[in-house]
Amino acid sequence: AHPVPEKDSKLAKYETEEILDEKCVTADGQSFYMETFMPADSGNRKLKVMLTIQGGGFVIEDRHYRREYLRALASRGFLVFSFDYILSDDTSITRELKDICSIIEVVAERMKDYKTDPDGVFLTGESAGAYLALYIAAMGGSEKLCKVIGCNAPALKFTALGLHCGMFYIDRFDLSGLALSKTSRSEERVSRNA
Repeated sequence: AHPVPEKDSKLAKYETEEILDEKCVTADGQSFYMETFMPADSGNRKLKVMLTIQGGGFVIEDRHYRREYLRALASRGFLVFSFDYILSDDTSITRELKDICSIIEVVAERMKDYKTDPDGVFLTGESAGAYLALYIAAMGGSEKLCKVIGCNAPALKFTALGLHCGMFYIDRFDLSGLALSKTSRSEERVSRNA
Protein backbone atom coordinates (compact mmCIF):
# COMPACT_ATOMS: atom_id res chain seq x y z
CA ALA A 1 0.00 0.00 0.00
CA HIS A 2 2.99 2.34 0.47
CA PRO A 3 3.77 4.09 -2.87
CA VAL A 4 7.54 4.20 -2.32
CA PRO A 5 9.31 0.89 -3.06
CA GLU A 6 10.88 -0.63 0.05
CA LYS A 7 14.59 -1.48 0.08
CA ASP A 8 14.00 -5.05 1.24
CA SER A 9 11.67 -5.87 -1.67
CA LYS A 10 12.34 -9.13 -3.52
CA LEU A 11 12.13 -7.09 -6.74
CA ALA A 12 15.25 -5.10 -5.76
CA LYS A 13 17.74 -7.43 -7.47
CA TYR A 14 20.57 -5.07 -8.37
CA GLU A 15 23.16 -2.91 -6.67
CA THR A 16 22.96 0.57 -8.15
CA GLU A 17 25.28 3.21 -9.55
CA GLU A 18 24.49 6.86 -10.08
CA ILE A 19 25.69 10.06 -11.69
CA LEU A 20 24.55 13.02 -9.59
CA ASP A 21 24.29 16.74 -10.41
CA GLU A 22 25.63 16.38 -13.95
CA LYS A 23 25.58 19.66 -15.84
CA CYS A 24 24.25 19.25 -19.39
CA VAL A 25 23.50 21.61 -22.27
CA THR A 26 20.75 21.32 -24.89
CA ALA A 27 21.25 21.96 -28.63
CA ASP A 28 19.85 25.48 -28.17
CA GLY A 29 22.29 26.28 -25.34
CA GLN A 30 20.07 25.77 -22.29
CA SER A 31 22.00 24.51 -19.24
CA PHE A 32 20.36 22.07 -16.85
CA TYR A 33 21.29 19.44 -14.28
CA MET A 34 20.49 15.77 -14.69
CA GLU A 35 20.89 12.68 -12.54
CA THR A 36 21.16 9.09 -13.77
CA PHE A 37 20.49 5.95 -11.72
CA MET A 38 21.21 2.48 -13.07
CA PRO A 39 21.74 -1.14 -12.07
CA ALA A 40 25.45 -1.70 -11.38
CA ASP A 41 25.44 -4.97 -13.36
CA SER A 42 22.45 -6.04 -15.41
CA GLY A 43 24.41 -8.53 -17.49
CA ASN A 44 23.43 -8.61 -21.16
CA ARG A 45 19.86 -7.61 -20.42
CA LYS A 46 18.48 -4.52 -22.18
CA LEU A 47 17.41 -1.93 -19.63
CA LYS A 48 13.97 -0.39 -19.53
CA VAL A 49 14.25 3.40 -19.28
CA MET A 50 12.37 5.76 -16.96
CA LEU A 51 12.39 9.54 -17.54
CA THR A 52 10.94 11.22 -14.48
CA ILE A 53 9.93 14.85 -13.96
CA GLN A 54 9.66 15.92 -10.30
CA GLY A 55 6.97 18.08 -8.82
CA GLY A 56 7.06 21.25 -6.78
CA GLY A 57 4.11 23.20 -8.17
CA PHE A 58 6.38 24.78 -10.81
CA VAL A 59 7.85 26.94 -8.02
CA ILE A 60 10.12 24.57 -6.04
CA GLU A 61 13.06 22.90 -7.75
CA ASP A 62 14.43 19.97 -5.81
CA ARG A 63 15.11 16.71 -7.59
CA HIS A 64 17.28 15.61 -4.64
CA TYR A 65 14.47 14.59 -2.29
CA ARG A 66 13.43 11.77 -4.69
CA ARG A 67 16.84 10.10 -4.89
CA GLU A 68 15.92 7.14 -2.69
CA TYR A 69 12.88 6.42 -4.84
CA LEU A 70 14.95 6.64 -8.04
CA ARG A 71 17.61 4.36 -6.56
CA ALA A 72 14.85 1.88 -5.73
CA LEU A 73 13.71 1.94 -9.36
CA ALA A 74 17.28 1.34 -10.55
CA SER A 75 17.59 -1.59 -8.11
CA ARG A 76 14.66 -3.15 -9.99
CA GLY A 77 16.50 -2.95 -13.32
CA PHE A 78 15.52 0.47 -14.69
CA LEU A 79 17.82 3.08 -16.18
CA VAL A 80 16.40 6.26 -14.60
CA PHE A 81 16.91 9.87 -15.70
CA SER A 82 15.79 12.84 -13.58
CA PHE A 83 16.34 16.45 -14.64
CA ASP A 84 15.67 20.07 -13.67
CA TYR A 85 13.24 22.39 -15.32
CA ILE A 86 12.90 26.16 -15.22
CA LEU A 87 10.54 27.45 -12.54
CA SER A 88 7.33 29.28 -13.41
CA ASP A 89 8.55 32.65 -12.14
CA ASP A 90 11.25 32.59 -14.80
CA THR A 91 9.32 31.28 -17.82
CA SER A 92 5.96 30.49 -19.40
CA ILE A 93 4.35 27.05 -19.73
CA THR A 94 5.03 26.94 -23.49
CA ARG A 95 8.70 27.81 -22.93
CA GLU A 96 8.81 25.16 -20.19
CA LEU A 97 7.51 22.50 -22.58
CA LYS A 98 9.94 23.55 -25.33
CA ASP A 99 12.83 23.31 -22.87
CA ILE A 100 11.79 19.86 -21.68
CA CYS A 101 11.52 18.64 -25.29
CA SER A 102 15.14 19.80 -25.77
CA ILE A 103 16.20 18.08 -22.54
CA ILE A 104 14.54 14.83 -23.66
CA GLU A 105 16.64 14.95 -26.84
CA VAL A 106 19.78 15.13 -24.66
CA VAL A 107 18.49 12.16 -22.63
CA ALA A 108 17.83 10.22 -25.87
CA GLU A 109 21.46 10.78 -26.90
CA ARG A 110 22.66 9.72 -23.45
CA MET A 111 20.62 6.51 -23.69
CA LYS A 112 22.91 5.44 -26.55
CA ASP A 113 25.68 4.97 -23.95
CA TYR A 114 23.67 2.10 -22.43
CA LYS A 115 22.06 -1.09 -23.67
CA THR A 116 18.40 -0.09 -23.60
CA ASP A 117 15.07 -1.53 -24.71
CA PRO A 118 13.54 0.85 -27.30
CA ASP A 119 10.11 -0.63 -26.55
CA GLY A 120 10.52 0.01 -22.83
CA VAL A 121 10.81 3.80 -22.44
CA PHE A 122 8.52 5.30 -19.82
CA LEU A 123 7.75 8.95 -19.05
CA THR A 124 6.59 9.71 -15.51
CA GLY A 125 5.87 12.85 -13.56
CA GLU A 126 4.88 13.84 -10.07
CA SER A 127 2.53 16.77 -9.39
CA ALA A 128 3.68 19.70 -11.56
CA GLY A 129 5.97 17.22 -13.32
CA ALA A 130 2.92 15.10 -14.15
CA TYR A 131 1.30 18.13 -15.77
CA LEU A 132 4.40 18.59 -17.93
CA ALA A 133 4.69 14.86 -18.72
CA LEU A 134 1.05 14.75 -19.82
CA TYR A 135 1.57 17.57 -22.33
CA ILE A 136 4.86 16.10 -23.60
CA ALA A 137 3.12 12.77 -24.23
CA ALA A 138 0.14 14.47 -25.90
CA MET A 139 2.47 16.36 -28.25
CA GLY A 140 3.53 13.03 -29.74
CA GLY A 141 0.05 12.58 -31.21
CA SER A 142 -0.95 16.13 -32.03
CA GLU A 143 0.62 18.39 -34.63
CA LYS A 144 -1.84 21.09 -33.60
CA LEU A 145 -0.60 21.00 -30.00
CA CYS A 146 3.03 21.10 -31.18
CA LYS A 147 2.19 24.18 -33.28
CA VAL A 148 0.58 25.94 -30.29
CA ILE A 149 3.58 25.14 -28.06
CA GLY A 150 6.01 26.10 -30.81
CA CYS A 151 8.21 23.03 -31.17
CA ASN A 152 8.21 19.45 -32.38
CA ALA A 153 7.46 16.57 -30.05
CA PRO A 154 10.54 14.67 -28.84
CA ALA A 155 11.64 11.98 -31.30
CA LEU A 156 11.91 9.54 -28.38
CA LYS A 157 8.83 7.31 -28.30
CA PHE A 158 7.28 6.48 -24.93
CA THR A 159 5.84 3.06 -24.18
CA ALA A 160 3.76 4.30 -21.26
CA LEU A 161 2.98 7.41 -19.26
CA GLY A 162 2.80 7.39 -15.45
CA LEU A 163 1.25 10.30 -13.54
CA HIS A 164 1.22 10.49 -9.77
CA CYS A 165 -0.34 13.67 -8.62
CA GLY A 166 -3.24 15.40 -6.95
CA MET A 167 -3.48 18.04 -9.67
CA PHE A 168 -5.77 15.80 -11.72
CA TYR A 169 -8.45 15.35 -9.05
CA ILE A 170 -10.66 17.85 -10.83
CA ASP A 171 -13.76 17.04 -8.78
CA ARG A 172 -12.09 18.04 -5.50
CA PHE A 173 -11.01 21.31 -3.94
CA ASP A 174 -7.40 21.77 -5.08
CA LEU A 175 -5.34 24.62 -3.62
CA SER A 176 -2.43 23.94 -6.00
CA GLY A 177 -4.72 24.07 -9.02
CA LEU A 178 -6.28 27.30 -7.79
CA ALA A 179 -2.86 28.92 -7.36
CA LEU A 180 -1.73 27.80 -10.81
CA SER A 181 -4.88 29.05 -12.49
CA LYS A 182 -4.29 32.48 -10.90
CA THR A 183 -0.70 32.40 -12.20
CA SER A 184 -1.98 31.57 -15.69
CA ARG A 185 -4.47 34.45 -15.62
CA SER A 186 -1.69 36.82 -14.51
CA GLU A 187 0.47 35.66 -17.43
CA GLU A 188 -2.41 36.28 -19.85
CA ARG A 189 -2.89 39.82 -18.52
CA VAL A 190 0.84 40.53 -18.83
CA SER A 191 1.02 39.24 -22.43
CA ARG A 192 -2.08 41.25 -23.43
CA ASN A 193 -0.59 44.40 -21.94
CA ALA A 194 2.84 43.87 -23.52
